[in-house]
Amino acid sequence: MGVGVHPGCQTLELVAAELDALVKSGELSAEDAEAKMIAIENSVKVDAEPGSLDARTVLRAVKRVDLTRAQQDEIRDIERAAIGAYRQISRKDKQRHAELAEQLKAEIAELLDGEQIEQFQSALKRLDRGGRGAEREQRRERGRPRDRKPREP
Repeated sequence: MGVGVHPGCQTLELVAAELDALVKSGELSAEDAEAKMIAIENSVKVDAEPGSLDARTVLRAVKRVDLTRAQQDEIRDIERAAIGAYRQISRKDKQRHAELAEQLKAEIAELLDGEQIEQFQSALKRLDRGGRGAEREQRRERGRPRDRKPREP
């Protein structure tokens, strides 16, 4: 599934249709498809304000998950497509940025197992813009120490 800009509900419908096709082709059991769909739905429901996560945050979060080599390759492909989509969206269009982030979360969750989804959710919560984790992460990426007030003599 390629990265596109779809509202979250349409994204889940696309994932469900893709899983149904895998079940019909015999590549996936109905039980595994149902478990995967539940995991994907749960991964999309991160406790963050709607629209507070963007595609860059989602991509940073997945880098904190213990992935197999094959998963890393697939994530790299998703990342390349997402970066292209991200660059085409105006900075002021928060709705489309949020939709892209939701699409990415669903696509990434589709590749992960239960433990990895927990790691992904935890990383997303830490990197949420409103949390202190995001501030620390941004400083770490810039290589700057925390802003401190000068000591008084």
